[in-house]
Amino acid sequence: MGIFSRKIVGIDLHDYSAELIEISQKGKEKHMESYNRVLIPTEIVENGEIKKPEELKKILENLLKTANPLPVTTKDVAIIYPPNKVLTHVFSFPANLSEKEIKKSIEYEAETVIPFSISDVYWDFMILDKEKTSKEHASQFIFFACINKKIADEYITVLEDIGLNPIMAGINAETLQYAMWKQIQELGTCMIVDVEALSVNYLIIDNKKIKHYFSSNEGGRKLLQNIESPEEIIFAKKGDENFSHISNLEDITKLIGTNYKRANAIIEEIIGSDKSLKIKNIILTGEFLNMPNFYELAVKHFPNKKIYIGEPKENLVINQKKFIPKEKLSKAATPYSTHFANAVGIVIRSTNGHGKGGGINLVPVRRKEIIRNKMRMVDLTI
Repeated sequence: MGIFSRKIVGIDLHDYSAELIEISQKGKEKHMESYNRVLIPTEIVENGEIKKPEELKKILENLLKTANPLPVTTKDVAIIYPPNKVLTHVFSFPANLSEKEIKKSIEYEAETVIPFSISDVYWDFMILDKEKTSKEHASQFIFFACINKKIADEYITVLEDIGLNPIMAGINAETLQYAMWKQIQELGTCMIVDVEALSVNYLIIDNKKIKHYFSSNEGGRKLLQNIESPEEIIFAKKGDENFSHISNLEDITKLIGTNYKRANAIIEEIIGSDKSLKIKNIILTGEFLNMPNFYELAVKHFPNKKIYIGEPKENLVINQKKFIPKEKLSKAATPYSTHFANAVGIVIRSTNGHGKGGGINLVPVRRKEIIRNKMRMVDLTI
């Protein structure tokens, strides 16, 4: 973890709840030190935009103070921006271009695919894959991501105002990749279907690399608008609740089915362009994975594929004895830890060089300057 503390906090927050994971790095192992999850009342964050920053600060302070088993005092923090506020695109450039040349080209190319001027966004890129330069017209594929500066600054300022030190601001594609890393290594090529509050995200991993990413704005929020007591789904503990009393259960089933149909369409499109790609495994995860019949409908819509529930805990060393039990363990199909997939993913991503090594970091430029200055100061003392 370089010049930063041996502990780091990952936070995932959106319209309805906030999740926190604190880990410590011990050699190559990542040990879970604390975790927490709190509900965010309506109107504080709306559609991924912070409307009441002062109230959000109090919620986040409480998130830190009431963590299990002890309050979190670690200052270095990594967050994930709402997927519906991050714009992504995969560019193709000649394989012989250097990273410096790619960066210069993207400054012009990006404005052809985003509805903003490049000066109005924080952006970053990483190389997904590069063909051998000996191949005729060899290409390299560049994953580009950006967020409107105003929205990003609101999140970073809230964290700074409560005394935290934001060192990483990541994106959903990478957090999913790192949160499911152990399973990806075992399963090989797979699609991750991630159902969040504001989006449903589809990530295809091949050879441990991002192959394709697509985000739809038809997340759990759309369902909750017509549910009398939405907190029943938002804050479900184990995913084994009986939702049969919900009046619009048919609409929920329909929306889940729509998302799975889209996943199949994406798979067919990707395989159509790359016949060598074989996607036989589906990993389900996300904040709203506890919705009724989610797993059963997946089995129906992906009859020739193996279905797995994403388990971010597999990436961490956890001493269960140190944590205060909140409720009795159950044998639910959906583990409680799926709520923490993005928090786990961003905190693991943040230990991977803080923006180096080809990953995406969308912290504001001023934060990157603070980090670089800290690194230079350490270099002078060595």
